[in-house]
Amino acid sequence: MLLLFKVATGEHWTWIMHETYDSYGLFGVFYWLIFVFATCLIFIKVFIAVIAESFNDSVQVEDENDILALKKRDIKAFKYTWAKYNPDGNKLMETRRLPEFLRELPPPLGYQGLRIEEIKLNKIIYCLNIRDREGKVYYPEVMWAIFHSISG
Repeated sequence: MLLLFKVATGEHWTWIMHETYDSYGLFGVFYWLIFVFATCLIFIKVFIAVIAESFNDSVQVEDENDILALKKRDIKAFKYTWAKYNPDGNKLMETRRLPEFLRELPPPLGYQGLRIEEIKLNKIIYCLNIRDREGKVYYPEVMWAIFHSISG
């Protein structure tokens, strides 16, 4: 058994083949040639299967990273748009500016580039259920409400 494993790895198999040729003649040569050929095919198939599986795993990881990158990109867009409306870094924004903010926020979070009626936009804001704090909305609450409405 150890001899077959040694031959399968390709170590000194020609020497072993010559030894069997002396004892068994041409039958020994054919036996070792077929054995080496078959084991090489098996090893190649296993090697290709491992590479294919590794490739599939990396594709799945890339898909997951694309999903995460989309979310990171959206968070950055949200932060950038919020900073436009609050250049002093304030976490509170006037509630009356929320429709403008949503119109400038890029999709999928906002409605930049889309024509949306004022009434529909106000209904969307109402459905987001963002708490009004004496005429102002709070940054994390707005972000959470918008993200939650998109991702569920």
